Amino acid sequence: MNIPAAVTAASKTVASIGAKARAMTPAVRKNLAGRSGNVPPNDLFPKIPQGVRMGGEPANLEYLRGGVDVSHKVPIRNAPNQAGRADNVVFESSRVNQARGAHDMSRMEVTSAHVRNALDGLHAGLRVAPKAALRSGLIAGALELPVSAAVNLIRYRRGGVSRKEAACNIAKDVVTTSLAGAAAGAGIVVVASVGLPIAGPAMVVCSGVGCLVYGASSVGRIHSATRESAI
Repeated sequence: MNIPAAVTAASKTVASIGAKARAMTPAVRKNLAGRSGNVPPNDLFPKIPQGVRMGGEPANLEYLRGGVDVSHKVPIRNAPNQAGRADNVVFESSRVNQARGAHDMSRMEVTSAHVRNALDGLHAGLRVAPKAALRSGLIAGALELPVSAAVNLIRYRRGGVSRKEAACNIAKDVVTTSLAGAAAGAGIVVVASVGLPIAGPAMVVCSGVGCLVYGASSVGRIHSATRESAI
């Protein structure tokens, strides 16, 4: 199992999904612009659960059209100076919001709204996870294949393993690394769906470090196979 390859694959996958989670499409912007409270769409968009945003435009619109309001913690009529402030709003069930009327949200109601959003994000993230697992697994396997092939080819040519053993070793290395990459990619996505930051720069750095470690470990494995075969 090539752990650096799995980590690199997961980082690249999550970086791509993170970019989608930060991209507000025109249709989503239009929906948010029509919400009450005069809060700019750019400030409202990050309040959509991250797991939902990771699903792109279809998931965002499904969430926004699924019975949620932009609820004011302190209604504007009670505090006009709160108009347009993003820190005074939270996405909440339309039914709950309308039943409360013009009253301020209690701490329990604010907490309940955040919990529901986290659960909505988790539910949406679970739908994204299989795609993330597939992509991450394929990348991890693709990274491991040439390294394992080189190592086993060296061993085969120098009599360390038979052709069948070499083929089996390559298959085993690729499959286990793919599974590790898939698990890492899906796991990070699921955790991120409830709010773990997946900032672009952090993922780019993580991916870059993973590439460096992958390259170093790959060279080391090939060098080690050459030395073993020479003994």
